[in-house]
Amino acid sequence: MILLFFPFYTMFCGMLVGCGVIKICRTPKKHHSPVLLCTSFGNYGAFSMTLLAVLKEHTDKSSPPGSLDPITYLSVFLVCAPALTWSVGYWLAHPSEEPVESEKSERLPILGSVSKDITTYQNNPSAPDTQQQQQQQQQQQQQQQQQQQPPKSSQERTNSSRRWIRKDFVLMVSIILSKACQPPVIGSVLGMVVTAMPPIRGIMALEGATLQWFLDGLGKVGRSTIPVSMALLGMHMSHSIRAGSASDSADTSPFEVFHWTTMVGTICGKLIVMPMIGFSSFLVLRHVFAIQIPQSMAVVLLLVWTPPTASNAVVMSDLAGGMREAVAQILLYEYMVVPILLSVSISFVILISGLDVS
Repeated sequence: MILLFFPFYTMFCGMLVGCGVIKICRTPKKHHSPVLLCTSFGNYGAFSMTLLAVLKEHTDKSSPPGSLDPITYLSVFLVCAPALTWSVGYWLAHPSEEPVESEKSERLPILGSVSKDITTYQNNPSAPDTQQQQQQQQQQQQQQQQQQQPPKSSQERTNSSRRWIRKDFVLMVSIILSKACQPPVIGSVLGMVVTAMPPIRGIMALEGATLQWFLDGLGKVGRSTIPVSMALLGMHMSHSIRAGSASDSADTSPFEVFHWTTMVGTICGKLIVMPMIGFSSFLVLRHVFAIQIPQSMAVVLLLVWTPPTASNAVVMSDLAGGMREAVAQILLYEYMVVPILLSVSISFVILISGLDVS
């Protein structure tokens, strides 16, 4: 049960770390979404499975007979993690609104009306007084019309307010569903439905089943996710380099999509602060709440805090039209330092979980 809801806790902690990075580094508003996206969602799938495959033989040696495989515990964690990544992460990947443009668009009509008033005053000095009189007359007419209308009863006001509440609620639910029901989320839900229904699972998943060819085809398509995401990462990183190289400013770096303080803060938050939060949370569960956690499960609970940002973040930003180059830049520098920082984190995972690696 802990592993089933653990993705929500890791996402919440990642959001807090991202907000801290934004506050400390004074990140511009347009970069808030990429920072939160990169600190909140890790590469839980292939990355964690590869690390568990390496640690599995040591887990088998030190675990008591009959204990479950760590991959089994990771599969429970992955029930909600991909759906959460592609729902909340896809929402974060959307570009943030720029207040400056909205302020400009709101001010332009005001400036235009002022210029019109100036030109009319130059042509006819008595024009402003005439316009004020017309506006006063219109306001008086509107007030008279409102007074002539019969006042609404309390029941009518209650019914109208309820209708507006229903409309707002339906609109809110439709927005949430449009953001959450992404193709990977739908695929995860369908997979859980097929797994939970033995008749359907029998004709698709068993050896020699009637629709096994269909499931094999879906598996081959799914295995193309990593090459596609890596190709998108390379394309967007190349685009950011070429865009920076083509700039006329002499002091502009080809990689200057993020400021270096935001870049360093995001990488440290994801690869240093997040593992520290995870290790502390595990120690609190074990020693403060005295929860007996099997060693294989302990390895998974510790390991899911260590992976870097999910490579799907570039795919989500590309689909949502967000800052693709900014996310690609974070992933580039993050994966450059992963071998060093991840080795330290794995050492702490082995130490805290008590694996026998001798």
